[in-house]
Amino acid sequence: MTCSGCARHGDGEHLPRGWTRIDQAVLCNTCYRQRYRRRSFTLKLNGSRAGDAPEFVSVLEQALGPGGGEVLVHHQCWHFAVTLRGFVVRLRLGGKWSALPLDSSKWPRGRRTDFRRIAAGRAIAGDLRVLRMPTPGSVASNQHQPVDIVCKTVAWLPRPSNPKRRRAEQRPENDPPDIRKE
Repeated sequence: MTCSGCARHGDGEHLPRGWTRIDQAVLCNTCYRQRYRRRSFTLKLNGSRAGDAPEFVSVLEQALGPGGGEVLVHHQCWHFAVTLRGFVVRLRLGGKWSALPLDSSKWPRGRRTDFRRIAAGRAIAGDLRVLRMPTPGSVASNQHQPVDIVCKTVAWLPRPSNPKRRRAEQRPENDPPDIRKE
């Protein structure tokens, strides 16, 4: 096994520990870290539009159970998308695909840019965790604590090949288009 970046040789025919296979390329840990940066995302579903998918909410409630917990969605069973209605996460849960709107009202420009890169397939996304979290700033009543449905994931975003290109890649005109047909 040989690294596509530095031509370093690994032991045996299996992928060595810490190495990564991306499409047809095999990268050692050092080359992988030079080409990609790790970024974690915690994204809240848009509560005002969550009613658009009542079937999903019932399937999610069944999967989470009465005590809460989380649902792990394999990286091949979900993806981000940018639509006319805004940013959405599409995932397969309970045998059905659902498009769920995300609350992007407080996102900074960097997060929007990173989201667009993931949606365009220019980044590598990991598995998605869907869970319930207490709503920040809410007061719990005796019976019920208000909760938000939150998605968490980790993505590896490509690093610019040279420092001068970093600023050019952050300009809005270099982002992929915002609108995708559903």
